[in-house]
Amino acid sequence: MFHPKEAGVMDCTKAAWALNCATHAVKTKVPLEQRMVFIHIATLFSYHLSCFCRPES
Repeated sequence: MFHPKEAGVMDCTKAAWALNCATHAVKTKVPLEQRMVFIHIATLFSYHLSCFCRPES
């Protein structure tokens, strides 16, 4: 399944291509208002998650 070109080196070309396609699709198919709401919710979620994941002092 995983065939590196050299020992210890991973080829991320397909992953980069897929991410580029997904980014382009979001930019062209998802309305700006929906993207803004998604970013707002994701930001709030990551903030609240970071509050729970802090190590105790």
